[in-house]
Amino acid sequence: MKTGFLLGLSMLLLPAAHGQRVESFLGTYKGQNATGYLQPFADALPAMLQSGYSQDARVDSSFHLYIGLVVFAALPTDAQRQFTATTEGAFTPVQPATVPTIFGDTRSVIVNGDNGTSYVFSGGLNTRYLPLAAPQLTLGSLYGTELNLRYFASDFGKNFGKVSLIGGGIRHSLSQYFHPRNLDLTLAYAEQQFKIGTVLNVRSRQLMLEAGQHWKGIAYYGFAGYLMSKTDIHYAYSAEASSQVNLSLKNKNALIAGAGFSVKVWKIKLNANARYAGSIVATGGLGLDF
Repeated sequence: MKTGFLLGLSMLLLPAAHGQRVESFLGTYKGQNATGYLQPFADALPAMLQSGYSQDARVDSSFHLYIGLVVFAALPTDAQRQFTATTEGAFTPVQPATVPTIFGDTRSVIVNGDNGTSYVFSGGLNTRYLPLAAPQLTLGSLYGTELNLRYFASDFGKNFGKVSLIGGGIRHSLSQYFHPRNLDLTLAYAEQQFKIGTVLNVRSRQLMLEAGQHWKGIAYYGFAGYLMSKTDIHYAYSAEASSQVNLSLKNKNALIAGAGFSVKVWKIKLNANARYAGSIVATGGLGLDF
């Protein structure tokens, strides 16, 4: 599990995987340019981490226990790969430029100024997708309510530092109150926190309504909801070692919608879903369902 989580982090934070600290690529900008550069990251990561809590839209009325692994990947859109930045400092004249975000092209953008001067906007990581994985435990049902838990914590050394993921949620069956014909309705709420050392702290909350149908071991469902997140990022600005940058970014895309399916054979349950919340997020899960 630690190896799989590290693989996801390595692909997510590519420079750190090659011997650099996480701060080394976060510290590219300060001020409004830093916000533009990192906002897509603050949108995609919470949307990804909040996915995959449900395998279908039903809350089984009898006792059940699910132990599994959730694998998710956010796919940044073209709009999340670039932003409009502005030259800073003593450079003249002040100029805007379309430049890469953290997900964008690795090539720098150079603009020319007065007296033969040039201003260089750094490139991004050319990230096409962000993969991560997490273990999940689901326990139910009490009065049509089940509990979901996620937890992971480990120290990945000097480049990543201590990494932790803790989350939980509840799902409550609405179908039990009016018994719609062959329709599962569930209200779901989840909270989660993801941290990397003292550099990154992502906190998120999500409320969703799920609707679907099931037949024997097959289920399909759709969902819509609202996501609120706050991503705190702290780093030293690379151009000024003594300059500390502290960002607190909220997600720009609060509305989420998606669909999924699951298949259960014996005690083995396989599920997949996709959602849109500014980024497209694909999720898969495999576990034992008792």
